[in-house]
Amino acid sequence: MENKPHLKLLDAQFDVHRLLSTMDLEDLQGSWFLSSTDEELSLVCEAINRDLIKDTVQKSELNWRAIKVAGPLDFSLTGIIAGISQVLANAEVPVFVASTFDTDYVLVKERNLAEALVALKKASYVFV
Repeated sequence: MENKPHLKLLDAQFDVHRLLSTMDLEDLQGSWFLSSTDEELSLVCEAINRDLIKDTVQKSELNWRAIKVAGPLDFSLTGIIAGISQVLANAEVPVFVASTFDTDYVLVKERNLAEALVALKKASYVFV
């Protein structure tokens, strides 16, 4: 992809959870993302919600940071996540990706954040 999108590092820390069942989502604070399939129910939310959801969590991966792709993105664009993921894969940084209607989010573990930012900047991604 020739024109790389701008990226923004979000301030909050996030957790990724597999939930046992649905819950009352209106009490969640900050940003969150819910995905449901016939096999699982997953929730990505700000870490400030840990105590609120502890009774419905089956499994968790804690301490992620989110890099937001500046949007809104047109659905005709291709290769955005592939490009970012390839840079991070080359740097051996694992990712978790979440997408919304307008944009994409690439989450990296807090412990890998510094190397992720260095790799993306070396690959000419600009942070705003």
